[in-house]
Amino acid sequence: MADSLRQRLRRSRRSHFVGRQRERDLFRETLDAEVLPYHLVYVHGPGGIGKTSLLEEVRAMAEARAFEVARL
Repeated sequence: MADSLRQRLRRSRRSHFVGRQRERDLFRETLDAEVLPYHLVYVHGPGGIGKTSLLEEVRAMAEARAFEVARL
């Protein structure tokens, strides 16, 4: 079955994501924990530093682990 345009764009965006390793590791460890250490993480910072891109990475990591993801 052919990928949707949305799936192709997400895959392309993820393949070009670089940096933020510390934050990605933190989220990965949180998602892989036996018991979640917290259920809410506040991500903040000035515009243009990649918050949305980071959260898209986290969304993909969570969905790969069968977590339900909601974007507010």
